Amino acid sequence: MSSAEQWLPATWRRLTAAVTMLLHLVSAQTSDSLTLVNVLYHHGDRSPLRAYPTDPYQEKAWAHGFSQLTEVGVQQQYDLGVFLRNRYQHFLNKSYHVHELYVRSLDTDPALSSAYCVLAGLFPRTDGHTGGVTWQPVPVHTTASQQDHLLASPDPWCDVTDDVDEIDQRHQLLENYRELLQTLRNYTGLTEDGIAMVDIMADTLFCEEQHNMTLATWAKDALSLLRHKVLPEMISRRYRSTAQRRQAAGALLLKIIQDMSLSASGQLDGTKMFMYSAHDTNVMALLASMNLFDGRPVPYSTAVLVELHTLNHTHHVNVWLRNASRDGLHQLTLPGCDVDCPLSQFIELTKDTALPGATACSIFNLFPLRQLAIVLAISLSTGFTTLLCLFAVTSCCCPRRRLLPPKRYRKMFSEVVPEQVPMIGSSLGSDCDD
Repeated sequence: MSSAEQWLPATWRRLTAAVTMLLHLVSAQTSDSLTLVNVLYHHGDRSPLRAYPTDPYQEKAWAHGFSQLTEVGVQQQYDLGVFLRNRYQHFLNKSYHVHELYVRSLDTDPALSSAYCVLAGLFPRTDGHTGGVTWQPVPVHTTASQQDHLLASPDPWCDVTDDVDEIDQRHQLLENYRELLQTLRNYTGLTEDGIAMVDIMADTLFCEEQHNMTLATWAKDALSLLRHKVLPEMISRRYRSTAQRRQAAGALLLKIIQDMSLSASGQLDGTKMFMYSAHDTNVMALLASMNLFDGRPVPYSTAVLVELHTLNHTHHVNVWLRNASRDGLHQLTLPGCDVDCPLSQFIELTKDTALPGATACSIFNLFPLRQLAIVLAISLSTGFTTLLCLFAVTSCCCPRRRLLPPKRYRKMFSEVVPEQVPMIGSSLGSDCDD
């Protein structure tokens, strides 16, 4: 086969794939089949959550303080809103309507700010009656994190798996990077445990590097190791088991399925879009709950689109991933299903994870199972020993009471056993008498 003959089929396949993708990209805009859209996105670029004690860049180095959207983040989220407007321009009304859209956000500053930026891009003011206001106010709903069982995931490092080997491997992972953790303690002044220190330093150093702040040599080396080895290994372990995926995103996935089912049966009262503004952990968890997570961290402003389409009285689900930092919009396929996944099959494939997970780590999740078994064994042994000691002391200090016969027989017995001769072990004046 000539090189030209080899080139033609490959080129044709690429062209076919491109045309297919293009058709999918415009289908949401032009097709009358679109019924409901669920959008979950990661907030935009932000300042770090905190600085470490010896950090030369304390809070005053950030224009809006810690944990706030930067100007880059504002633009990222606004661009996401413009993307949603272009994609759903034939589906959503040009101006906000309360029955078409419901927006829910985590109760964190980056998530709340991101929601308003996205909405500014989604609903630009075009009615000519702005009075200087160039955006439409759209309500964003939230609830305190302690009561938010939909978006506020429990501790992602909580051990919810019953796999003892998996738990041991997770603790061994931290042990493998003991030298790195000790280096961080020496240079930063942090005293947190391994996992907490990894989270703090990865976040802080990444934000500082993104904003062209000068990092010391040790900080550059630490960030490289955290970014390319430690974090990927930890993230890959977060969602390995069904229990972990259910805990992380089960409640949200269940809500999405319930809303799609209501929409398919015509019981959703005209709602066309549910929008969720959250964190990268939410996006990764939702993808993992559908068995679509590739194990890589998701960049700022990444969005998952779950679309319900209705055609000829049948309902199917399309899942899309918009990755602003990589290579655009991709359609995802659930393992075991087609690109256009029938709603009933989508529900069947996700039935094990589309359930409310644990809202907090229980005591059984705070320790490795082997350590917990040892603690329980020692506790039971100590308790049993204590009971034996108490029984022995009671037996020595509280002798048996003298048993007297009924009064009508007492005279008869006194003739045989005189009262002045005490019975062995009798103590009528004992404190143990009732």
